[in-house]
Parts: sequence; structure tokens; C-alpha cells
Amino acid sequence: MAPPLPNAARVAALFAAAERDWQAFLGQRTGFHTYVHADWAGALPVLRALRPRADSFLEFGSGLGVITILADLIGYDAYGIELDPWLHARSLGPRRRHREPRGVRARLVRA
Repeated sequence: MAPPLPNAARVAALFAAAERDWQAFLGQRTGFHTYVHADWAGALPVLRALRPRADSFLEFGSGLGVITILADLIGYDAYGIELDPWLHARSLGPRRRHREPRGVRARLVRA
């Protein structure tokens, strides 16, 4: 059975914060960059469907950390790895903001 949905207000706040960071990323970049953020809302039902079959989640190229944080919120032991220093630094902001009430234990590291 799929795990319950995380608190809708927390998810909305996470998406809103990440969207602000995404816009800031676009504004500070010049030229080509390989990062394109995933469909955050679309990832949630997939993560929930797979949760009964797996306890851990590893995201290579975690960008802003949104999907890694979502995985943590529904019970995965979640890890995200990001190469870009700016994106990694920004991924830590949503992690700190979404610590309450359960806390976010997702590990977001820079490669």
C-alpha cells in the first residue's frame, strides 16, 4: 500500500520556495547550463507508488533537492547528490525551511 500523502501545505511551500530558487537560478546564469528541473508534482505519485518496494532513494543530479525532500517526507531514507555548487547551496535552504513538524532528514551532498 502506498504511504499517505505528505502535508499539502508543506508540499506547496516546498514547491513555492523551489520555484523562487529556480527563477533566481535562471536570472543569474548566462549562457547554456544543463540543469532543467523535473516535474516536482509528477514525481510525488511515482515516489508513493514505489515506496512499498524500497526503503531508500538516491537522486543523482538532485538540483534544488525537491524530489529528494519529497522522498524523505513520504518515508524514504533519501539522499541527493548535486555537482553544481550554486544548486547544492540552494537545495539546503528548502531542507532547513521544511524541518518542522517532522523534520527533513534527507541528505543533500555536493559531488
